[in-house]
Amino acid sequence: MGGMLPDTKRYAVGLSNPFSDSAIGARIPDQYYAPTATLAFRDFVSLANNVSGQADVVFLPSIMCSAFSSRGSITNGANIVYRDGTNVNSACVRNNATDIYAKITSHRIVNWGIRIRNTSALTASQGIVTIALFNIPDSSIVPHSFTVGGQLGSSSSSTASTQAQYLTAIGLPINGTLLDIPSLVDLPAHMRVQATQLAERTIQVTPKLISPRAQEFRLSQDSQYGTDIVQQTSLSFIQPGSSSYIRCDGWTGIAIGYTGGSGSSGTNTFDIELVYNVEGSPNVSSGTTMIATGAKSVCDPVGMLKAQAILDMGRSFLEVGEGALAAYKSLAT
Repeated sequence: MGGMLPDTKRYAVGLSNPFSDSAIGARIPDQYYAPTATLAFRDFVSLANNVSGQADVVFLPSIMCSAFSSRGSITNGANIVYRDGTNVNSACVRNNATDIYAKITSHRIVNWGIRIRNTSALTASQGIVTIALFNIPDSSIVPHSFTVGGQLGSSSSSTASTQAQYLTAIGLPINGTLLDIPSLVDLPAHMRVQATQLAERTIQVTPKLISPRAQEFRLSQDSQYGTDIVQQTSLSFIQPGSSSYIRCDGWTGIAIGYTGGSGSSGTNTFDIELVYNVEGSPNVSSGTTMIATGAKSVCDPVGMLKAQAILDMGRSFLEVGEGALAAYKSLAT
């Protein structure tokens, strides 16, 4: 927790409302005693329906690749190329690992969440939005088209052979090659809301801790730390300890599906704000990293249970006003 006195209230507020001012600068109150820096990362995702009146987006606990879409619904997103050659445009939101490494060499997410609103006119809004939390298996990685350890060309993705295989691997239901939106209601926690309601108000979604992996530090860029993966051509070489910067585990993910839109693409649009508050080892100088990378935290099982208890007492789906009230109450107690 960075050499500072444990600020359990700040940590608790961040878990229940990551958009609160009190969540900024929070650290995990565990047994990791080395000094850490804190950073807040924000992404803004624009979502639009296709000609079938559908859209989807999945948010992951990763500052490298924060969101992806099986239907290419992210209008401000980049493309993903799967190993079978399938190229999905407008499919992901990702950050440059080199830029992140220039600020922080290793990191872990302290809290994160999203806020979603419908930007279409109230009179033009139609359809239903389903929002669900899903359990991401440990050691899962993000979808990506960039090179990992030099073992794949820039035109290939080490994510999975197909999009359907990747969706299944991280715990999501599929219909053919796409995210199965109607089946989102079968996931551990979900809510359904009319698009017109999202035009009137903003919904905030906060994920849950599900594994001690959430307290482990991840590298902020590609590295051979742990396992030599250079010139390898097999996915088996992407393991915990190597290329940890593309891991996305320890938390639930957030899946959003939209159905019932009109037959014209882009008639219903949504803005989604995403925040990650992280702590980690600062890159103290340009060209010379004085703090060792690849550090592993000493995970505190008791602290993990306390953190989960905080989340279990709260709701994952809040209106923005309710989130601010929850943060105020946490500070007052």
